[in-house]
Amino acid sequence: MTAEGPCFQGPFLSLLCGRCPAYSVPDFIEGVPEETVQFPILWPSHTLSLLIQFGTSTWTYEGWQGRVYQQPYAKSTFSRECLREYCQYQYQGEPLFRTVGNDSTFYRPPTAIQLRHYLTQIPEDLQMCFKVS
Repeated sequence: MTAEGPCFQGPFLSLLCGRCPAYSVPDFIEGVPEETVQFPILWPSHTLSLLIQFGTSTWTYEGWQGRVYQQPYAKSTFSRECLREYCQYQYQGEPLFRTVGNDSTFYRPPTAIQLRHYLTQIPEDLQMCFKVS
C-alpha cells in the first residue's frame, strides 16, 4: 500500500499490486511466482493470472443501483433483468466481473426456462456458481 492508499480502489474491493512500497506478500501466496500475483486488466503495466476471476456472490443487490446498475429497474423485475448489466460492468474499459454466484437455486434447482434466460444475459466466458443445499 502506498501513502495514498491501495493501488486499486473499486466499488467492491481494494488490492495491492506488489510493486508498491511497503507491500508484503500474504502468507497464502508465499512461493507463488511473482508473475501470477500481478493484475493487468486493472492496470495497464500489470498482468493478471488467468486463474483469478473477480465476481460477487450475487448480482441482485439493489444497493448497486447507480454504481453498477445505471438503468432503472422495477423492483418486481430487478433480479431477473439486471444480470446483463452486471456482466457488462467495466473498470478501465475491461469487464471486471467474470464470475457470479446464483443463490436463487438454494431451495430448488433452476428450471430450463430460468437457465435459458440466464444464458441470454451472460457472455460465453462468464462462470456462474449455483448455491445448493
